[in-house]
Amino acid sequence: MADDSGKQYEQRRAKGWHGKYFMFEFEPVGLETQELIVSLSLDESQEHRAEYTFPVDVVKTAQYTKIIYPNQEKELSYLKITLDKAVLGVSESEFKLRFDWPIDNSVAGIGLGRGSAYFPTSVTKVPDTPPPPGMGAPPPGGLMSGYASTVGINYRPQDPPENRPALYDLTGRQEVEVEGAEYRTTQFPCQVVATLKFAPVKRETEQLELLLPPVYLYKKVTESPKVQLNFEEKNELNLEKNVAIPQGKLIIEKTWLEKNQLYLSYRLESSVKLETIVPHFELLDNQGMKQGSMRFDREKPQIIIFSLYNEGTKEFNLSLDSIGELLPREKFTLDMREK
Repeated sequence: MADDSGKQYEQRRAKGWHGKYFMFEFEPVGLETQELIVSLSLDESQEHRAEYTFPVDVVKTAQYTKIIYPNQEKELSYLKITLDKAVLGVSESEFKLRFDWPIDNSVAGIGLGRGSAYFPTSVTKVPDTPPPPGMGAPPPGGLMSGYASTVGINYRPQDPPENRPALYDLTGRQEVEVEGAEYRTTQFPCQVVATLKFAPVKRETEQLELLLPPVYLYKKVTESPKVQLNFEEKNELNLEKNVAIPQGKLIIEKTWLEKNQLYLSYRLESSVKLETIVPHFELLDNQGMKQGSMRFDREKPQIIIFSLYNEGTKEFNLSLDSIGELLPREKFTLDMREK
């Protein structure tokens, strides 16, 4: 995308629906821009391109955009949530939040949604000596995370808000349609920035209520046994392996291989509601290297799926790394009435 002065704008993200409808998001347009040109190519050759030119009035659009800096905080168990910014625009509503948890390993990590976005605790201390020229800036405070991660989620508005964020127009007494979210780590360890997106709100709206997605706080499972899995002779293993957890007992029922994915079924025997606790497993090889990324089956929540990194691997070590406990659902209220 470029404007009438020739300045080009970088694409930031994109999403699609049903393999048919697509949306592209670019960096902000300059206030003096009067015309935009969007070029679209469906292959790498750039031979067949379509161009669309249309007028824009950035100043007029900005007049209908409301930016709020609430600076509201919620202190939960081992977790601080900060609502930094709300942008109520003509095409969407966007909320930016920060999630901070301790760097002392008292928490194994946090999850936003049931198995949707998991961020483990990882803290690396960097030597005080300045890095060599060309090696980048030293991390703030001499500490850095051992990984970087960004998780984008397209929420379905028809789903109940049990496993997604929600925005309520308290003035019009209706829910604003949810669109999606992006969760990403920052240069600070044990910190995640969230961007929650919804449909635009009405201009006459005076009060909004933002319900956060479910937040799970994970704690390490001590003395969790490693379960050896060998699929050399058959693709399904019946285990019925018991693992003690603080909330009761977890039973690994069976595992099986299918199309470069490892499936695991489990059940919980606990005195607490089963939907309030979530297990996090690790799948390793004999050298301790991770062999797959974990997610929950959407239709069958007590089935876990590992997408394997190396096709053809038949031997694994499975262990229950931590248990996530659902924290109380929190919400922020924005009052936009003139004081």
